Amino acid sequence: MSRARVLFVVILLALGAAVLVRVLRVDGDQRATGGAAESAATALGVGDSAALARALDAEQRVQSEASRAPLAPAPVDTKPSGARVLVRVVADDTGAPIDGAHVRHGVRAATTGPNSSTPSKPELRELPATGADGRVEFDCAEDVALVLEASATVGDVASRPFELDVAPLAEGERRELVVRLCFEPDRDVYVRAIDRARRAPIANVRVLARPDRGAFGSDPDELALPPERAVLHAMTTDANGLARVPLRSWQRAYLELEGAGWGRRLVQPRGAHATPESALDVELAKAARLVGRLAGAGAGEVCLRTSVFPLYAAATYELAFDGDLDDVVWRAPLRADGEFAFDALPPEVDLRAEFRPDGGVAVNLGDEVRLEPGETRRVEWSLAGTCVVQGRVLDASGAPVAATEVWLVRETNTRVHVFDEYSDAQQRCATATTDDAGRFEFDGVRAGAWQVGPAAIVGRTYSPPTTGLAGTSVRLDVAPTDRTRTVELRVDRDLFVEGRVVGPDGAPVEGAYLFVRGVTTQDEFHSSTVEARSLAERAVHGAGPVESRFRCGPLVRDRYRLVAHAQGFGASTELEADAGAKDLVLALTAAGTIRGRIVDEGCGALPVDVQVSPSGARLEFERMGMDTLASELTFSIEGLVGGRYDLVATCARGHVGVRRAIDVRGGSVTELGDVALGASARLRLRTTAGKVVALVRSEDALVRAHKVEVDAPFECSVPPGRVRVELARVERDGLRVAFHVLSEERLELAPGETKELVLEAPK
Repeated sequence: MSRARVLFVVILLALGAAVLVRVLRVDGDQRATGGAAESAATALGVGDSAALARALDAEQRVQSEASRAPLAPAPVDTKPSGARVLVRVVADDTGAPIDGAHVRHGVRAATTGPNSSTPSKPELRELPATGADGRVEFDCAEDVALVLEASATVGDVASRPFELDVAPLAEGERRELVVRLCFEPDRDVYVRAIDRARRAPIANVRVLARPDRGAFGSDPDELALPPERAVLHAMTTDANGLARVPLRSWQRAYLELEGAGWGRRLVQPRGAHATPESALDVELAKAARLVGRLAGAGAGEVCLRTSVFPLYAAATYELAFDGDLDDVVWRAPLRADGEFAFDALPPEVDLRAEFRPDGGVAVNLGDEVRLEPGETRRVEWSLAGTCVVQGRVLDASGAPVAATEVWLVRETNTRVHVFDEYSDAQQRCATATTDDAGRFEFDGVRAGAWQVGPAAIVGRTYSPPTTGLAGTSVRLDVAPTDRTRTVELRVDRDLFVEGRVVGPDGAPVEGAYLFVRGVTTQDEFHSSTVEARSLAERAVHGAGPVESRFRCGPLVRDRYRLVAHAQGFGASTELEADAGAKDLVLALTAAGTIRGRIVDEGCGALPVDVQVSPSGARLEFERMGMDTLASELTFSIEGLVGGRYDLVATCARGHVGVRRAIDVRGGSVTELGDVALGASARLRLRTTAGKVVALVRSEDALVRAHKVEVDAPFECSVPPGRVRVELARVERDGLRVAFHVLSEERLELAPGETKELVLEAPK
């Protein structure tokens, strides 16, 4: 029995036998909800017996009144303590006050969740931003352990996140806390620019460190990487092609490399590149040129677009990307004679061309262009001979649907589906809105394979949808001789799947999230549960049990697979349901936690990446866990289903440590103690097979899972000894992602050795 529950029973015994009978009934509800009384005490800012008794007394009064009629919440006896905290936020290096710093505070709970023995994260309240003097004040209850969080952004530089445990204050006490925020770089990354063709270093290459916010821009018409975009640091490679880039371990950043006559490349440095010897090699190829003439067009500009991912070096391609990125766009004005020219284009990248008339809608031009390094190509394009695509949008009953946005999207695969906000938005070439009769029209459509469908449902992923309509796309093959084509789109209205998420004990789980995937359409998105009322409101105001419900959609008519996840729990069993299903129940499983501390004598370089994966050959995303240590050397990886796991830790200087066959049980914590890091070997992977997935293992323990490309090798630190590199493909089984191994290579590496391996696709 937890300390909070013992305290709960003692207090209620003191209230008398009649109250005890009532409490015994409520105690069963507490087991299902994880201790409502304690959560109420935490949210109210109380931590002693008297304060908790006052909260429970208020709950009793409200519930007795609520049994007769629904009333407004009764006031809670919260006698002001007079305790006050003054927070002063300053810069760590200068001591100068920080204007506009964000400070949050909350009550440090002493309880534990059902699957972890760590104190639960308190709900933090945002205080007003600090003023010019860097100060902010707030009142608090006495005898309560507080937690304080502070952060600030000056220009485009974010501070290191700061968290402080505050000892309880006495009644009437005033306490001043000084918070020092660090903005200075604490990590060096060395980058080497290399001529891909000659394998020689390149001097005078510009290296820009830019803040990575996950997406380069939200407006498709916005240049994704403008020259004026914020620069954290700028430097130039020396005669050896080297540049030292100071970075902040707590701020995600990417590097942009571009030199005169060289195609632009982007990298997100990860791992050990803290010395010139371990520099991150970035291969550059000669830039290409595209010149040409566009006939039949008026005033405007020619644009070239490509997804930002091909500009990234292979070392940045993690299997789970950090964010969704918009297209990169190059623009060239169309001269009066129809001529245009693009200089310094990246080679070996698929470029999509379009014409944007002044004040008009963009028109797609011809096929994609792919240029070789150093190539100059001339093209002749014309707007003559295009097609007009006309259509209507109808609902399931055949009624027209007005004021609905429709997209014309370049077809990249033949599957009809619900358009999404990311990949389909990147391939979108035109947009139209239906009139009162549901009609729409696209002019200037060139020959080729297209898909037409309702626009992506903005906000359906991770937030409530902005519309109740959903519909799949329609394929459209436009021939060179076509002048008019018609399509009909059908949409469904207000179809959702609804239900709730519970824990292994049947109690509702707040903050769970779901993955949803259509069986036929393969439509995939996420949704979060919505808490009807907080635990504190339930305990104090008698509002009834907290509901952890979800409402996913809108959907098209199909059968869907659902699985739920939540921090501290294992994933639920996959459930199938038709669109429109209600009262579904997804039960999370008990999960385990692995804890430990990194020990690396003589190094201790941050950040440290800690990864756990199932022991053995099979690997599933859902069973992996990761942590990045940026401020301290202790780690805690939660949400692991029962089984055996291997752990691999790598510091910023390349030291590696491995722990194998760790037993994890659901609902328990496995303490590893110290995990020692030591000297490593280096493995350099190349391929001639296009894009492949390489699984790098130390014996059976997974070290890295990475994509490798023909024109960009991948390097990683590995423990010395026997290493196995597997060539694999990604496979899906419902909502689960796994890897099927196609071939493998085995080798032996000595400490400090660097070895290159070329991956070949199986015959």
